[in-house]
Amino acid sequence: MSKPKYNKQYQYNRQSKGFQQNLYKQQMKEKNLTPPKSFTEKQLKTIAIVAVIVWIVATVLLYVYVGWKGLLAGIIIGAIVAALAFLYLRNKQKEMIRFYKKAGMTEEMYIHELKKRNNDPKQLEYARKSWRKVEID
Repeated sequence: MSKPKYNKQYQYNRQSKGFQQNLYKQQMKEKNLTPPKSFTEKQLKTIAIVAVIVWIVATVLLYVYVGWKGLLAGIIIGAIVAALAFLYLRNKQKEMIRFYKKAGMTEEMYIHELKKRNNDPKQLEYARKSWRKVEID
């Protein structure tokens, strides 16, 4: 059996991944868009684990050497650090949404990408609300 002969004129030549990435970078430069710098997910997990370990050790040491006042101080400091981390992450999410909007992404595209990552419906609803709240500068 011989291979079927196709007319080469109608064949689709798929562009390479490198070509697509370079085209994307070129389009971003034309629009003067740069993605906001942030920590990767792995770095955030590492920072969180280290911070929790340091907080637990510091709280135990404060309790041992100072007493209940040291324990209270450790709990308050831990709550403040957790609140600051939450505010930082929320601010970074808003920066990313602004970047996506400037790049031309729609709300449905954004939600579709989140669905690919197996987010639950509550997270998706929060993402929709935050998308609608964020304004482009």
